[in-house]
Amino acid sequence: VTGDINFTGELLQNGVPMAGVWSSSGNNTYRSSGNVGIGKDSPSYTLDIDGTAATIRALNVENPYTGAANSYGIYASAPQGGTGTKHGVYSVAEGGAVSGHAYAVRGSVSTAGAGNAYAGHFNASSGGTGTKFGVWTSGADYGLYVASGKSYFNADGITIGTTTQATGYMLSVDGKVLCEELKVEDSSNWPDFVFEETHILPDLYETEAFITENKHLPQVPSKSEVEENGFMVGEMQKILLQKIEEITLHTIRQQKELDLLKEENRLLKAQMSSK
Repeated sequence: VTGDINFTGELLQNGVPMAGVWSSSGNNTYRSSGNVGIGKDSPSYTLDIDGTAATIRALNVENPYTGAANSYGIYASAPQGGTGTKHGVYSVAEGGAVSGHAYAVRGSVSTAGAGNAYAGHFNASSGGTGTKFGVWTSGADYGLYVASGKSYFNADGITIGTTTQATGYMLSVDGKVLCEELKVEDSSNWPDFVFEETHILPDLYETEAFITENKHLPQVPSKSEVEENGFMVGEMQKILLQKIEEITLHTIRQQKELDLLKEENRLLKAQMSSK
C-alpha cells in the first residue's frame, strides 16, 4: 500500500483482531511486559536508552528488591577511555535557591535485613592515568558533613591539606591539628627499666661532655634531625620520660649525699663546740 490508510473498526489478521504492543487506559499508554529501547535495537532493561535523556521535573526511583544479590536504584557507570571528564551523576544547584540540594541521597537501614545498606555507594574503578574521585566537592562550606553516626574510612590513606600521601602513614595532614586528647597505643619498651637495680644511670660529666659537643641530650634527636624528619610523638614521649626518670634518680641520689654532708657538718660543729 502506498499512501495513507483510513479505516474504522478493527484491523484483522487472518480474521483475528491484531493485538497491539501498546495498551492504553485513559491518558496512559503502557506495555505489560518486555523491554523498551530508544536508540537500541535490543534493549536489555525495561527502559534502555542509548543517548542523552532529560527530565524537567522530579525523577522518582524505587527499588523494592528484597533478594540476596546486589540491586541498584540508580546505577551510573563512566567507562574508561578519552581525556575529558566523565560524570556518572552530575548535578548543579541553581542560583537563588533558599534551601535545597544539588544532589541529595537519603536512606535508612531496616533492622529486618541482614545485609549491608548504603545511603550512597560510589565505586571508582582502577585504570587509566587520570585522577579518580569517589566524591569530589568544591566551593562548599563543608566538603563532608556527618550529622550523626560513625565515619569509617577503609582506604590506603587519608590526606588533609595536601594531595601527597606520606609513605607508610594512614593519615597525612599538612597543617595544624587541634584535639582535646591524643592517645598513642604503643607500650613497647616503656622506660620503667630505669628503676631496675641493674640499670646504670648515665654519668653526669659524660652527659655534660656530650651536650658541649652536640648541643642536645643523648638519645634526643637534634634540631636538624627534627627539621628534616620530624619526630614520632610516642617515641619522643618515651625518650623524655626516660630523661625525667633519670633526672629524678640523680636528684634523689644528690639529696641523700646532701643530707649526709649536712649530718657530717652537724657532728663536726658539735665536736668543735665541746672543746
